Amino acid sequence: MLMVIWLLKEKSYLVIPVAAFLGGVHQMTFFIFGLTMFITFVFSREKKYYLISGFFILILAVSFYIKNPGTILNLLPEINIFSLISSSNKAYSGRFFDFSVYTQIAAFYLIFSVLGFIHLIKEKRFDYLFFWYLLNLLIIFSGFYFYNRFIVHFDIIAAILAGFAISLIINKVLPTGYGQLAVLFFVLGTIYFLFNNVLSTKPLISKEELAEIRSLEQTTEENAFLISSISHYSPWLFGYSGRKIIAPGMFEYDTKWTEEEWYIFWQTENQNIRQQLLDRYKRPLYIFVGDIDPYQLKFKFSSDPSFQKISQRVFQYKK
Repeated sequence: MLMVIWLLKEKSYLVIPVAAFLGGVHQMTFFIFGLTMFITFVFSREKKYYLISGFFILILAVSFYIKNPGTILNLLPEINIFSLISSSNKAYSGRFFDFSVYTQIAAFYLIFSVLGFIHLIKEKRFDYLFFWYLLNLLIIFSGFYFYNRFIVHFDIIAAILAGFAISLIINKVLPTGYGQLAVLFFVLGTIYFLFNNVLSTKPLISKEELAEIRSLEQTTEENAFLISSISHYSPWLFGYSGRKIIAPGMFEYDTKWTEEEWYIFWQTENQNIRQQLLDRYKRPLYIFVGDIDPYQLKFKFSSDPSFQKISQRVFQYKK
């Protein structure tokens, strides 16, 4: 994406193959790219460049899906179109931390990104960077479909504009003694926060949990399906188990249950209801329940004869 931004800035037609490849590998990123480029085309004086580039980018990107056009349609769940914009709808927010958490993490440079954005307005530079920043912000605050995922894109442009604003400030104040002192404090503060974060960060799962996940490649069948008990463990199972992962709201095999049915699976005390949900999936079927077990699934599975415990954290559904 950064390469696409640089090529657009340079008005290079090399953006065509690069952006088209982006459309083939990551549709969500291509969506915000295409939308931003279209609006830039509308307001830009160099319409010829954006028109030619946009046309050929679209043609090449669509060519990736000629053999399997359903791939694009499968990205959208079966939901009412009016639910795509709903700030209260958490089901389609995307599996990322929300904007309030992000602002706490990135607060120190978000302020500078706002200053950089204001500078673009003052200079009347309504270019690709301006609209990318603005569109991402609107998508996040409107609660558009998978809006939390667009925080990643917003963070990129926020960092770029923050760097732009900081460079302007430094150029103005660096010649003075106070300016040099301020820069020194900024650098030292950044180093402090970096090292403090490195020293205080702990592993998200234990060594024992990771070892058990790795062992699944030897202890389960090659064609087995593996249910992640909660989303916390889903990336680890996907990366290290070597099996087909069924995870809440993630990956390609979460196709049988709605969000409400996931909650039923977690919370119900009725074994028959849980079994009816599990019966929708092919066998062999396993469930990984890590040390973080907010729904006490280990206890529920242990008391259900349709489950066989094959290791400390893994159960096989045998019915």
